[in-house]
Amino acid sequence: MVKKPMDQKVPTNPSNEQIAAQARKEIKSLLTAWKKRCGKTHADIAYDISLSESHLGEILSGSLSFGNIMPLSICLSLSSEETLKLLELYSQSREASKPLYAPLKALDRAWLATQPPQKQAGLLLRAFRVRSFKEAKQVASEIHIETPYFNEIENGGHPIPISKMRVLQTTFNLSDEELAELNRLAAPFRKPTDRMDALDAQWLADQPPEKQAGLQLRAYRVRVYKTTKEFAAVLGATEGYLSALETGASPIPSEKIAILQAHLNLSPAETNQLETLSRTCRRWHEEKRVAMRTSSTHVGTALPFSQSDLLKEPLAIGGR
Repeated sequence: MVKKPMDQKVPTNPSNEQIAAQARKEIKSLLTAWKKRCGKTHADIAYDISLSESHLGEILSGSLSFGNIMPLSICLSLSSEETLKLLELYSQSREASKPLYAPLKALDRAWLATQPPQKQAGLLLRAFRVRSFKEAKQVASEIHIETPYFNEIENGGHPIPISKMRVLQTTFNLSDEELAELNRLAAPFRKPTDRMDALDAQWLADQPPEKQAGLQLRAYRVRVYKTTKEFAAVLGATEGYLSALETGASPIPSEKIAILQAHLNLSPAETNQLETLSRTCRRWHEEKRVAMRTSSTHVGTALPFSQSDLLKEPLAIGGR
């Protein structure tokens, strides 16, 4: 007789409760070790982070809250890796079904790329905020917007305003690369005047030739986090004139290319391309002027204003 194999127990994934309990156990173990390492007494730590000794005892037993993480990190002289580990364990103790603290998943660019495009900038912004151990209300106050509006930005309901990019870099201590990535993700969902579509060579090539220089100028401006108002002020021009340049309504004067290169941090190749596209725009406008003069001559009717008034350029960048 062939014996039937004994029923084997199928391994099961730990329950949420088990994950949470294990996380609290690890928090207690790590905090105890870090406390010993720094040489501070229980009373010293409680004083440093402005808690009662009994409350500190609960925390050291694994009952950690988000608001305690940064004060403990500073008090215990934790490294950034240790602080993030504490944050991950905290998330497991609170949201055991999510092994990695959900907001931090956006720091994984592969994961972020799988999310809806209109939500990616907000998710990355939230990850930077959580990594900085700041509450949404605190950040909203620091960058001077209402908390509900900031929450909508993180949820993908509103794009990140270009006017807030530099202050966000300071608030979250972002690298230039991180700020550029955040701007790249946010730009497609802003109003047309604050987009960078023209950095896509194929997209730019599909636009009318007389508009390409202006669209590229706009993209370069947004790339350096300048609003139309800010950039017009930097150049000593009006917003209306800058808008005319960016829409192709006025050509970019050749003598202004060097000024734009300096303010927009353009590479030599980018500068050459902008000049080439600008020549195309200037040629188009000149041909249009010639056509208008020819048409006026054929009609034989005097205009109520001079041709020079009609074609007069707005205030030039940087003064005359």
